[in-house]
Amino acid sequence: MAAVRWQARHASSMECTPYIEESRAILRVLPAVAVYSVAGCLCTAATYPMAHRPPNALRVLFVEDSPDDAELIRRELGRFGFECESKSVENRADFVSALKSGEWDVILSDHSMKGFNSTEALRILRDQRSDIPFIIVSGTIGEDSAVEAMRAGAHDYVLKHNLRRLGPAVERELREAANRRMQRSTEAALHASENRLRHAQKMESVGRLASGIAHDFNNLLTVILGFSEFLIERLPPGEDLHRDASEIRSAAQRATGLTKQLLAFSRQQVLERRVVALVAAVNHLQPMI
Repeated sequence: MAAVRWQARHASSMECTPYIEESRAILRVLPAVAVYSVAGCLCTAATYPMAHRPPNALRVLFVEDSPDDAELIRRELGRFGFECESKSVENRADFVSALKSGEWDVILSDHSMKGFNSTEALRILRDQRSDIPFIIVSGTIGEDSAVEAMRAGAHDYVLKHNLRRLGPAVERELREAANRRMQRSTEAALHASENRLRHAQKMESVGRLASGIAHDFNNLLTVILGFSEFLIERLPPGEDLHRDASEIRSAAQRATGLTKQLLAFSRQQVLERRVVALVAAVNHLQPMI
């Protein structure tokens, strides 16, 4: 019986041995698989850091004589997350026409082409006082030429064999261009505010001057009105001097109304609008003409 139990136990162990070895092999492989998978994910994330962001519309003007290079650049921007709407030009006339006919978010220019180059394109852009980000994308530009281009107004340069820099460079320059537009808008608003302040101060000075004149003039009119009243009371109503004194009083009363308007202007009061009978006003002034 003992021999039978030993044989049965070892038989069961021998049947299970292949499964045990397979399990051990799987356990040995799993850490390597996990590390490889994590490394692959990190590599993918490092290569395309913006692959999962929503696409951003981007209007690109290519100054490029190679359609293949333009397509490679467009694909790289697409992998970065931009949805490109583009146009390619390769000479001065087409470049000027494209600047006039479209609104571009960024200009991507090759450094050297037949009959046209990035230096000339930058000069045209500067003459038009345009603030469109200008990035040189070239495979032949040297360090000295790149420095000169940056001094001439280029915002950045990217080598064609290292296009992974292009997406971050475009995104940065778009952000900087937006900041410049905001700064110009803020400066314009500040300038307009300063102009309004200067105008308000000027009007305040004019108002103070008008107020002083109105007070002095009103004092003189009080004297004129007083003496005209004395004349009207002492002169018979039918005499010419009585009519002249009445005209003096009427003119002084109208002048009093003008001083009230000057005082209202000096205090920045809103004057009441009313309908004026023009014929009656002219007839009233006729004796003074």
